[in-house]
Amino acid sequence: MSQAPFDWPHRFFVEKAELCAKVLDSERMLKRGEELALAIADYLKKRGVKDGVLLEVGCGTGRIAVPLARRGYQVVGVDISESFIRMAKARAEREGVVRNTAFVVCDAREMKEALKHMAPFDSILFIYTTVIGYYDRKTDVKILKECAELSKEGSLLLILDTSSHDLMAFRQTYFGGMTYYDEVDDLVIIEMPTYDPKTSKASSKWIYFQKRGKDLIYLDEACFEARLYSLHELIEIAEEAGWAFVEAYGDLVNAMPFRPIGRLNVIFELKRRYP
Repeated sequence: MSQAPFDWPHRFFVEKAELCAKVLDSERMLKRGEELALAIADYLKKRGVKDGVLLEVGCGTGRIAVPLARRGYQVVGVDISESFIRMAKARAEREGVVRNTAFVVCDAREMKEALKHMAPFDSILFIYTTVIGYYDRKTDVKILKECAELSKEGSLLLILDTSSHDLMAFRQTYFGGMTYYDEVDDLVIIEMPTYDPKTSKASSKWIYFQKRGKDLIYLDEACFEARLYSLHELIEIAEEAGWAFVEAYGDLVNAMPFRPIGRLNVIFELKRRYP
């Protein structure tokens, strides 16, 4: 199953990769990546995963994979975007962790075949609203089943720092349609999110401008769409794919307890080898 040009992930992460990468590599996102990598490493060590091979699905430009590699893990990162993978490899080289990393251009729906020679993985990571929810429920179950097939008994699945149905429904109810403004170097991004409670789908248009003095020069725009899950829905699809729920946090970095209107940070464990 290959990416069709009309798929929004292809447009957002492949065709508009250069603009999206500026956001992913912003100072704020890189700082968050370092914080998450440290929190993930600490959590894995507490669960007995002190080393081993990790898989990050939707690794982007390597802002989390590379810091994890610096902490001694072997990290495989996959992403649909060839540009992102090229940037991740360059980051690994700059930071001296080439031997601890492998980055592969891969559609998440085709991981089983593409990564079978690298399996099994000790832990699998989905971070920052990555992949889960991009297509439909059936596809999400398929992706998580492939993750199980690439893992071994006791492997962990971490779905972290992702938006939830409850959080978006709360924001929509109390704040309505809001427009967000962000600046990254000479780039200005206007984000216009919407949420449909009938389908639990969040959509957002990102409009990119370049700053030139006091003027904004229009560059491009791209649309993002994802089906958001509540905690119990995410547990349902993970269990259907062979993963057992372990625990949930509101924020793994600060070990905050889960709150229904917060972000999802959910950990699962593979209790048995998926047939």
